[in-house]
Amino acid sequence: MMISVRFLTVLGLLWAGTASAGTVTGTVFVDLNGDGKLGPGEAPVAGVVVVYEASVWTQTDAAGRFSLVAPVAGIVWARIPDGYSPEPVWTNVPLGDVDVALPLRPAAATGPVRFIATADSHLGMISTLETQKVLEQAVVTAPHFWTVLGDVSDASVDAQMAMLNAARAMTTAPFVPVLGNHDAYDGGAAFRKAFGPTQRSFDSGGVHFIILDIQKPAADAHAFIQKDLGYPHGDPVVAFQHYPLTDAYAAQLASWGVSYAFTAHTHSNRIVHRPDITEYATEPLTFGGLDWTPAGYRVVSLDARGRLHVDHHTVVAEPVVELVHPRPGLCLASGDVRIVAAVEGGPGDPDVTLTVGGKRYPMAATGGWTYQVRVALPAGAPDLEVEAVWPTRSQTAQVTACVKDTGDLPPVGPTWTQLQGSADHHGAIREPLAPPMWQLWARPTGGHILEGSPIVADGVVFVGVVDLAAGDRGGLLALDARTGGTLWHFPTGVSVRNAPAVAAGHVIFASDDGVVHAVDPATALEAWSVDIGLGVDDLYTWLYAAPTVSGGVVYIGNEARFFALDAATGAELWSFPGGDTIPSTTLAAAGLGGGIGVSVVGRGRAGIVGWDAGSGTSLWKISGGVATALNASPVIDGDRVYLSGWDAHACAVDLLTGLPVWQMSLYADPYDLVYVPTATPALANGVLYVPTPHSEFYAVDAGSGAVRWMIGADPSVIRPLPYGRAGHAAYLGSPAVAGSLVWFGGADGKLRALDAATGDEVLVKIRRKPSRGGLHPIGKVLQVLQRAT
Repeated sequence: MMISVRFLTVLGLLWAGTASAGTVTGTVFVDLNGDGKLGPGEAPVAGVVVVYEASVWTQTDAAGRFSLVAPVAGIVWARIPDGYSPEPVWTNVPLGDVDVALPLRPAAATGPVRFIATADSHLGMISTLETQKVLEQAVVTAPHFWTVLGDVSDASVDAQMAMLNAARAMTTAPFVPVLGNHDAYDGGAAFRKAFGPTQRSFDSGGVHFIILDIQKPAADAHAFIQKDLGYPHGDPVVAFQHYPLTDAYAAQLASWGVSYAFTAHTHSNRIVHRPDITEYATEPLTFGGLDWTPAGYRVVSLDARGRLHVDHHTVVAEPVVELVHPRPGLCLASGDVRIVAAVEGGPGDPDVTLTVGGKRYPMAATGGWTYQVRVALPAGAPDLEVEAVWPTRSQTAQVTACVKDTGDLPPVGPTWTQLQGSADHHGAIREPLAPPMWQLWARPTGGHILEGSPIVADGVVFVGVVDLAAGDRGGLLALDARTGGTLWHFPTGVSVRNAPAVAAGHVIFASDDGVVHAVDPATALEAWSVDIGLGVDDLYTWLYAAPTVSGGVVYIGNEARFFALDAATGAELWSFPGGDTIPSTTLAAAGLGGGIGVSVVGRGRAGIVGWDAGSGTSLWKISGGVATALNASPVIDGDRVYLSGWDAHACAVDLLTGLPVWQMSLYADPYDLVYVPTATPALANGVLYVPTPHSEFYAVDAGSGAVRWMIGADPSVIRPLPYGRAGHAAYLGSPAVAGSLVWFGGADGKLRALDAATGDEVLVKIRRKPSRGGLHPIGKVLQVLQRAT
């Protein structure tokens, strides 16, 4: 009897499924007039793959007709063939039999694919108008399509999906949506209502694209990809997915035939090279990343060798065209002169030219925002004009220079061998550095300088290079401190986000893939390298912190583990677990003083740890509170550690015990992730100089935490702050104190010199003709320009 009941139950379920199933028939055709109906002169399209949800697959016949059985109501969509707009083509089908139309629109763009990869628009948190302004800049050149790699909305509601439709109405470029976790708060219902299937595929410009749904397990993705690639498709195969990849999942995608993956979610710009697959994580479109990459996007195209070429652009408030060298009124030596300009205004490969004395010279792109050309300037006071011409606009910048004998180059001066000059991160020297200043030189780095300052040792400037595009320009650059001549470039294939350090005859630096490198400063030959992420999933091996060196030991760590390495050999002396497990990192380097080290073990809430510098033995730990999202390095002086974090903003703790001494909230904090300080304060004469992203720079009494003075900033042309809107003013680079002045740069692009005691601003002028000798080393000026782009 029991067997009989079970048998009847199974029959009942089968019957119920059959009763609700329906036959879906339809036509796929070229919709020339956009009315969604097959009309005169509009041809059916044969061989198009048509799919119900992700489970039932078929293909159109010679008449463009298809037929499939849909088990329940759902979405039927067409896999867009090459030559047609890749926007989703889909329809909801009800229960029962139905005949539908799936209209394809001819693609406006032809040739190899070119698309714009953006991420995390978070509409609802960010306004339609803000998004529209960015799209007007980013999607101006009619690519094959543009995509938001998930988190289209902030709260997964219909109104926010409608906001995107309103924002994208200003461009005719096709939009390719990807589901993110913020779009899945309702299970993806609002997303599906607005954009159709959460998992689909299409061909465009010779490349096959697969969009994956983060709500589905890997087995479902495998089944989808296996079925999808069973039909003819373009090559290479590219996956779009909101979540970043684990090593295991990346290996699965590669084994299934995927060569590239574009991801988001971490609000960061990061490239991960794994066997047979490369992953590009892209920062948010309308605000800065959690890794402090300014808002931006990638422009991706297929090259002649069938590989993806990746470019990058930063979102700017208005097009930037500026002469970097020479500055107005600067006196230059006669003969060939390197002219350097900064240009950023969106995609489109602008033509940049220099005009001098009626002659035009094309300027070559050299990475990042920079363009350069060498020309022989005429004697006297020639006018220089740089013009950048994009497909839809142009802009110029002009300066008047001075060409004459400029005298001997000044001496290089003392060294500055690591972040903030020393392991205790005081960021101060006694030698005075006073305006007026003379610009000696400017050189493109091949990319950007973001979180890390240059260092100076033995007449050489060492600069970490950030490549936000494909990563191949990333590495370490060595320049002659007197002339700016390039001595060598050590490529890492990924970015070097922070300052290097010189110790034990090596220049030591960290690449953001978790590898610590040591190279010969004269030859650039690698002496040793240590992968401190070895054995850790690449999702957690980010390394943005600078190495700290003291007593022949390198102190450095990532989310998973903190290390002490022999500076001469790279041998591990000791290590301890980091304890954080979030896919991100901290910018904070370890601080050392009095035989005790202080490190930040993660960007989340894992804590600040005080340890014995000789053994690594833990002495104390702070969890939560000031330890949350700490990015500014600890500053150590005597028996105190000074910290700058999101909740207290400035505080002092006891070096021996970790117990609080004082804390001071410098400003009201409406949203912690927006206003997390990134830059290490400087300390001199009992005063802590604290830069903040809240538009103010503070001088704080190191004994009590009382504010002595404060200065504001002007709005930035970029969008550097996480979840921050356009027009924010911020101080994101570490200051340097030289004698009686404190020097620091702002996100507004201004270099300031203030009286360290009073906060009175000193006019930073460019001297027309340098005096012979006695000029402070240019390396000290470079040190404060930590957020230059």
